[in-house]
This record gives sequence, C-alpha cells and structure tokens, in this order.
Amino acid sequence: MSDLERLLSVAVILCIYALLCRWSFRSAFSAPANNNSEATLLVAYASQSGTAAGYAKTTFDKLTEPARLLPMNELTDDILVSTKRVLFVVSTYGEGEAPDNGQSFIHRYLHQSSFDFSHIEFSILSLGDSSYPNFCWFGKFLESELCRLHARVLFDSISLDASKPNDSAISQWYNCLAEHELIKASAIPAAQDSERSTQGRWQTWILDDREWLNPESPGEPLYRLVFTSQNTSIHWHAGEIAEVHPFNDTQQKIREYSVSTIPQPNTNQIPSTIQLELIVRVHSHQQYTGLCSSWLCYNLAIGESVKFKLRPNPQFRTPPTELPLILIGSGSGYAGLRSHLKARESDMTGDNWLIFGERSPQADNIFADELDSWMQNGNLTHLHRAFSRCSENPSYVQDVLRQQKAQLLQWVANGAVIMVCGSRLGMAKAVDDALNEFFGSHMLKLIEQGRYRRDIY
Repeated sequence: MSDLERLLSVAVILCIYALLCRWSFRSAFSAPANNNSEATLLVAYASQSGTAAGYAKTTFDKLTEPARLLPMNELTDDILVSTKRVLFVVSTYGEGEAPDNGQSFIHRYLHQSSFDFSHIEFSILSLGDSSYPNFCWFGKFLESELCRLHARVLFDSISLDASKPNDSAISQWYNCLAEHELIKASAIPAAQDSERSTQGRWQTWILDDREWLNPESPGEPLYRLVFTSQNTSIHWHAGEIAEVHPFNDTQQKIREYSVSTIPQPNTNQIPSTIQLELIVRVHSHQQYTGLCSSWLCYNLAIGESVKFKLRPNPQFRTPPTELPLILIGSGSGYAGLRSHLKARESDMTGDNWLIFGERSPQADNIFADELDSWMQNGNLTHLHRAFSRCSENPSYVQDVLRQQKAQLLQWVANGAVIMVCGSRLGMAKAVDDALNEFFGSHMLKLIEQGRYRRDIY
C-alpha cells in the first residue's frame, strides 16, 4: 500500500469515527421516542440547568395532539416551515443571559432575520428569578423578536419566578393551554401540586458524615457532606441536581446543589443503604452566611434528616465513553465534575482530562488522594491544577487552557466534549472567553453538537 493510500485510509477511518461519535452523543440527548416528525405543534426549550427542560417535557406529555419536543438549538428551517404552533419554555440565567442551547437560535434566526415566521403562532413560558436583574430577559427578548418577524401570539407570555416558592405561573400556563384545547382540563394540576413539579419526588436522607475540606483556606469553608438512604432503588445520573428547602421548610426558596456521586448501594450495611454526596461552599456576605449552606454545613446534626428532590440535568449528562472528556471547573464546581469522573471510572474506558482551580496549594488541595489514585489507575489521562494564591506562578484555569492550547485543540479535533462546572461570573466567563478566543465562530457548532456543556451558577 502506498503512502497516499495509507493517508486516505486513515482519513476515511477518522471521518467515520467522527460521525459515529456525533451520532452517539446526540442520540444520548435525543428527544422522547414518541416525537412525531409530521406534527405541526412544537414544544421548544432553552434550559441551562434542566428546569425549563423539565417543564417542557411535562407540557409535552400533557398535549392532546401529536407534537415534537426539541431543544432550540436543534430547530432547523425544515422543522420551522412545517410548524404552525410553538410552545417555547425558556429560562434566563445570570444577568439576563440566554441558555447555551438557545444561543444558536438567536444567531441563526433572530440576528439574521432572514426567516419568515408569519405562519407561526407561539406562546412562551419564561423562567427567571426576580431577585436578579433582567428578570426573564430571554423570554421577553424572544417574544419581541418573534413579533418583529411577523409571528403571532397565541396567548400572552407567562413568567415563572423561581424566587417565589408558591408562584402560580405554572397553573396559569396549563389553564391557558386548556383554554386553547391543547391539553385537557383534567390535566391541569392543583395549585399546590404545580410548584416546580417537573420530575422526581422528595426523598428523605440522613446526614451520615461531614468533612471540612479546606481548613486555613483564604477562601470560604468548603465541606463534603455524605447522606444515606435505605431506599436503594433511588437512581440518578452524573451531573444531576439535588433540590432542597433550607431547614426542610417548604415555604422557603429551593436551593440547588450538584450531586458529586453516582448511585452506589452499600450492601455491606444491614439494611443496605445508598449514598449521596454534596460539596457545599458556605457563602457569606458581610456578617451574614448563606441560609442553606450554613444549615447544611454547621447546623444539621449527624443523624438528622433532610429532604432532597433529585432533578435531571439533561444538558450535563456524561458523554459516551468512546469520546474524550475535558472537565473544567473550580471550587465547589468540583462536585459536578467528580460525578462524571466516577461514572467514567465505573466503565474504566475513555480519556479524561481535569483542569481544576482553587486558591491555596496547601489549604485548598481538595480530594488530592482521590485524584492521585485516578491518575495511577488511568481514569484520569491528564490532571492540571491551578492555584490563584500560590507564592510561585499563581494561575487560574483559563491560564492553564492557554498554556495547553495545542493539546486542547487536538483533543477537540479528536471529538472531545468540554464540560464546565462552577462560578458563572468568575471562572466560567473566563473559560468561555478563552475558548471563544481559540474556536471563534466554531463555538456555536460545539454547542449544537453537544460538545460544550456548562453547569454554572
């Protein structure tokens, strides 16, 4: 075989591999099997942490006519041309930002304004938090732009406020759907049952252990919390969210924490138990500490119970093991990354690269033994730790990305998935800036392909 023939063979193999990787990863996040590709009704969602996706799925399940359920980044000209009605379920996070899986729709259809929406009726369920600026900005922006492009409003947009536990917006949404005969009146949940009733149910867990991870750190205290339950049938995926009411008081606003483990029943105990772990930072502002974080880390006694609801986070699921995985985060964001490493460890296949930042190499070298063990057994291919308050060569994760740019580009060329977990304004924005510097306009492609995924807060 000639050199040219060898090169052509390698090229063909790489192309086939890339296509298989893309298909397998996208299929892992595909919409429900009962989607009807011929339907003229569409439920489209943009969701950063899974809440909007949950409401979209619940809405889809209640519809009385054939429909399609898709994330907004999967909408195409062909889909929209054949659609007559769209129910948008969209969230706003941060300082008024659209979710990652809504970005490509903005660029493709709203910024360019080349598509004719005049044949489409739409309504929007918009999720936000009024304690933040620009409440429900993305939903309002979406409505304004669609009207500018001649789409027609089916019924007025409805805003759901996450800062108000008893917000009745979701009941209003279902009532409007029933008035337009899109769902049956009997499918409208009672007001007391509708609050955040997306998926899952509340389960009782017992605090079994608490470990202070960073004594003498210049940063806020970080704790590893271990909870157990005798209900060994509880299941969740890596990357999912634990919802909790502070002090188990259902009148207080729900707090969310990334689960840092995967289900692993302990059959050595009698009766058998299942273990769930969180990594929680005790937040403080002036003389006050965070209500829920201080309760979990300081006040909740060993042996006392807490109720969690485990919420799916489909945009942050573990990719197939044949795809290389680049995990990037800092601080308590290690929780979301750790769950993926544990999931990949159970398969013992795939290349995994962790880039993780903290403050002090002495006080904040958290989970060092676990990470060293993963480097030794091959679960971690590469490990880069950045410490911002190091006496020599202080650095952040974005500095590591720039130092390792050539290797990062090679991993992405080989099909790698990038997953980011941690602070939205600090680490996540700096990482996003660096990646946009590397990839430019190709970033939208990475998002559309499910190869750039973020769980940020």
